[in-house]
Amino acid sequence: MKFIRSVQYVLILFAVFPTVLCGALRGQEWVSTRVFGPIACWGTFDLAEIEEELLELPAIYDELTVILKLPKIREWIELYVFEDEVQWREFLKREYPQLPYRQALFIKKKQGRGQLFLHRSENFAVDLRHEGTHALLHAVLPTVPLWLDEGLAEYFEVSAKNCPVEVKTIPWQRFRKLRRGETKDPRMNASEWLPLIRERVAAGEVASLEELETLKSMAQMTQVCYADSWIWVNFLLNGPEEVRDFLPNYVAELLKQYEVEFSPLTPISWRVRRQYSDPMEELERFVKKLD
Repeated sequence: MKFIRSVQYVLILFAVFPTVLCGALRGQEWVSTRVFGPIACWGTFDLAEIEEELLELPAIYDELTVILKLPKIREWIELYVFEDEVQWREFLKREYPQLPYRQALFIKKKQGRGQLFLHRSENFAVDLRHEGTHALLHAVLPTVPLWLDEGLAEYFEVSAKNCPVEVKTIPWQRFRKLRRGETKDPRMNASEWLPLIRERVAAGEVASLEELETLKSMAQMTQVCYADSWIWVNFLLNGPEEVRDFLPNYVAELLKQYEVEFSPLTPISWRVRRQYSDPMEELERFVKKLD
């Protein structure tokens, strides 16, 4: 059973730390700089050593753009990587002593770029894909519901390198095959959540979308909340044809909030409920087909 990081990421408004962050970055010794798609990276070691992992982020960005019909990112995402946990702990203790220890930290300025901090570890690649997904989503969308934010991050935790060839094809080609039912999403069977979800579906314990939509803080995100968010995201992306436009349409409404204040937003649970009298029955049918 996988263990959940105590806090996946933190959003800190720039007004809370008006000068500390800039000073911290200037004071740290960065010896390597690279650019990968919309992500500018700094490292306290030669980033060429982790180039293979870093290249997964623009691939995730391309796939998010296709499956959610996201617009292009118009701002840089800054990624800072420490060579080891000792460097990371020193930085975190020095610059953010009020925060509990975490493996990664995502900071989103009120009117600026997102900044992501990680350190090399045994779980670095997984942390990078997970937290990088958060950063990519928040670089485009004004807000993301917690369950959807974490469900998508869990979805992209599975590396394309660990999946069959379908995942390594161009995103729009793979997405078209999924839409036509010519292939299944191999990320699902490669996920560590699937055994737990099978158990929860059999016991009728999976949370409804309405329940997940009530989650507002990371303190509420238990292990089963991550699992349930993950399976609902998979259902909406790869489930029956009639639900596959729900997420892109919802994202389109989120984007309108950039332009129109108080723009109407229809929860995804309402969309699914209008389509099915018993959404949980449809989810159970979807999970059983995975076998």
